[in-house]
Parts: sequence; structure tokens; C-alpha cells
Amino acid sequence: MHTSDNRYCIVFNGEIYNYKDIALELKQSGILLRDDTDTSVLLEAYRRWGTCCLAKLRGMFAFCIYDSVKQQLILARDRAGEKPLFFWMKDDLFVAASELTALSASKIVPMKLDHVTLEDYLAYGFPLGRNTLLANVEQVQPGNCLIYDLRTAALEELTYWQPNLSIAPTGGCEEHDVDNLHNLLRASVREQLVAGVEIGVLCSGGMDSSLVTAIAAEQGKDKIKTFNVRYADASAHDESHFARRIASHFGTSHIELEFNAETAASIPDIISQWDTPIGDSSLVPTYLIMRAVKEHATVAIGGDGGDELFAGYAHYVNLRRVMWLKRFVPRSRFLAAFIQKQLPDATPNRIRGILAPDGMTSSYSNVLFGAISRRRVLSKEFKNTRQMSSNAEARKASLMAAGKEGVFEWQLSDFLTYLPNDILTKNDRASMMNSVELRAPFLDYRIIDFAIQKASQRTNEKNFTRKKLLKALARKVLPRWFDKERKKGFSMPLREAFVDGYGRFMNDV
Repeated sequence: MHTSDNRYCIVFNGEIYNYKDIALELKQSGILLRDDTDTSVLLEAYRRWGTCCLAKLRGMFAFCIYDSVKQQLILARDRAGEKPLFFWMKDDLFVAASELTALSASKIVPMKLDHVTLEDYLAYGFPLGRNTLLANVEQVQPGNCLIYDLRTAALEELTYWQPNLSIAPTGGCEEHDVDNLHNLLRASVREQLVAGVEIGVLCSGGMDSSLVTAIAAEQGKDKIKTFNVRYADASAHDESHFARRIASHFGTSHIELEFNAETAASIPDIISQWDTPIGDSSLVPTYLIMRAVKEHATVAIGGDGGDELFAGYAHYVNLRRVMWLKRFVPRSRFLAAFIQKQLPDATPNRIRGILAPDGMTSSYSNVLFGAISRRRVLSKEFKNTRQMSSNAEARKASLMAAGKEGVFEWQLSDFLTYLPNDILTKNDRASMMNSVELRAPFLDYRIIDFAIQKASQRTNEKNFTRKKLLKALARKVLPRWFDKERKKGFSMPLREAFVDGYGRFMNDV
């Protein structure tokens, strides 16, 4: 889209949820809008305020604006990293796109493997930081903006938002905090339910998606559609009956997709459309549920972000136990490093964490392939590269607060690494492949700031409770029978995937 004078042009992927508020502010400044869309509002907001407009935006977005007068490209990505944005530059060449596949199609970007990122992928199942599996191709970081000058080939990077770690912890009663969270989530869901198309809710039956379902249902609009995956051959992974009860309680129109051996045959088609590997089996059911959603709705909202923001993962509890056990282990850095390198992959992550250097417990506690195994499966050429001078565990630890370890630091690490580079990447690809827009109410920056404030408040709690505030909110808005302690995660039944109907297919592949 161009401005009327053709000075500015924008390419935009995403959704600005509060664009009507921004449009009103622009109109009050005397600015005429060409139409009532978030794209034209974003373009005029940039013309009016420059990069300062980014602080006003609530939404998920990646965009590039071209200023023909200043000869500049302005690229920006949303705060949590819901929408992807990649770039490559060399000399006076600059290429940007929302998919690695598009960079490949340009025939400009060399298709060369980045060895460091490959090691990160083997260690954790996703890239760390800004790098990608393509050498010299980087991601615009969440909450960041790039300004590229076409005349000088200079690149400037601005951070317009980052988690506010300076928020002073506040006291107050839990009831007050729950009311605040309820109001924030209501406001976020209300904004994200605005669309000119059918909207559905991804309801797994877990706490986060059930809370979103409850708040969406209370908005009093048309009957909400809810969606869930049922595992016909893996009852241990199947939570469809919980989702069904939640849907019945809130009177939604509930739709289930069955995952079975026949469905597994679609995995090669799914992988062929992926532009980067992710070591997360849930990409398969996520893709399939998006395919089912497309038959009934064009927009879906889900509960992603709740685990990172409100400490929902079980590994936070395990890490606290590891930290306690580390007190009884002699601290010889060289001996620990030597033993760590000898550990087979079957070694429990708890043991890895106990032997980890101070400040790196979580980096060693959730590794998929240990350092020895990474080197064993890689070629001689790879092992001889100078890029192996530092390891994946050290790189992940460098993304955390130096020398500090606790639930708050682990949450922040997951928010900055696992959430954008695994969860949100998976969600974006799976939804976009099916032309569905997937939204995440928990990732409203007002909720992020609130969650960080409350997390920093209870960093040193002795009696740590996962999702303490969300459980309190669940007691308020969910039915009494809802099990607030249940936590399975949205994953594919991998054990069953290699036996019976799944197994024949997997072994053939």
C-alpha cells in the first residue's frame, strides 16, 4: 500500500488490534485516512510519528516501510515475535522476507548452512537468538526495528520494546492481582475477537485455553466455535474429553479432529512446506487442527504464552530440585566439564543440570543431544570448523541474566528463546499454511509487563507454585470440577508413533 503522495510504501503481515484507537488519534490531528484498515492506519501512523509509532501498536506484525525521500527501509517486528521477519545483507545488497523460502527464491542469498545454528538446533530443537540455519541470514529480533539506508548501505537497529525488568515488585492481596489479570485478559480477548470473519478458539482442555474460552464466551457475541484434536490410538495423550466438557459448560459449538494412522501419512506434506526444521512434534497436530479450523473459521485464538509468563512448565519445579542438589556436589569446574562431556544421551537431564557450571543449570537441563552426541553425528568437516569454539549450552546461558538462576530467570529465558523460536514459529507456519490467522491474547504487552512484575515479586519464594495467579483466576471463572493441576502439553504421541499403524508408516519413511 502507498500513501497518496507515493512517498511511503508498506508491505505488512499481521494484525493491529487497537488500530481504531490510533485512527481516532490521527483524525484528531487532522490526518485523513484513505480507508478504515489497520494497514492504512499503520502507514499514516509512521508518517505522523516515525518509529515512535511502534510503542502505540498492540498486535502481531512484521512490516517493511520504504521511504522514497530518505531512501530508507524501516523493518519492525512485534514484541513477542509472533510474526517472522528475516534479512540478509552484503555490500550494497539487502534482502528481507517473512520466509526463508522467499530468500531462497530470490536467487541472491547463498544457501549455505550455518554450523553454529545447526548445533543449537541439535541441542534444543530450535535456533537460539537471531541466527538461522542459513549462514548470514538473521531474524529481526522481537520488539526491534531496523533502518536500512539505501544510499550508504548502513544498518541501524533500534529496540522499541523489551521486557521491563525494572518494574518494582508490588505487594497487595492476591484477590486484587487476580482482578487485574482478569481485566487485562478480558481487554486483550475483546480486542482480538474483532474481525470481519468467523472466529474460533483452540481449546485443548488445559488451563490457558480454557481461560481464553471462558472469557471469549462471556463477551456475549455470536456462539463461539471451539476446536480440539482427539488421539484415537493414544489415550494417554488424549485430553479431548476435558475440552468437550469445557465447551459444553460454556455453550460453544465444539469441533473435534481425530488424529490416527491415516492422518500420520500427511506428515511428509506438512514437512515439505516448512522452511526450517523444528524439533517439536506438536507441529503435526497444530497443522492438522489449523486445517480443520479453516473449514469453519478464518481467525483463531489460543492460550500460547501462559506457560512462559506464569511459570507453567514442570521443568521449573525440576530445576529448583536440581539447584538444591547442586549444593552437595563438589564444585570442580574442570571435573564437572569432563564428566559432562562423557555423559551418554540417555543421562537424565537432572544429572546434567547438577554438573552444570553455575549460571548454566537450565542450559544443560533441557538438552536433546549432548555435546558428545552432537559431534558424533556430525561430519569431520563440521567438527573441524572454527565455529565450534563455543558450545550451544554456553550460547543459551549468555541469553540469561549473567550469573543469576531462579524461576524468574528461567521464565525469561524461555520467553526470549523457546517461545519465539519454537512455539510461535510453529504456530505461524501451521496457521499460515492453512490461511488461518492465529492470535494469542496472553501476549498482549500489558499482560507481559504484569506477569513479569508478579514473577519478579515471587522470585525467591520458598513454596513455589506453578501458575499461581492463573489457578486463582481459574477458580473464579472456570467450573469447580476443572482440574487446575493437570498439565500435559500439546504434543504428538511419539511412543505410539513408532508402533502399530503409525509405526509402519514411520519405518517406511
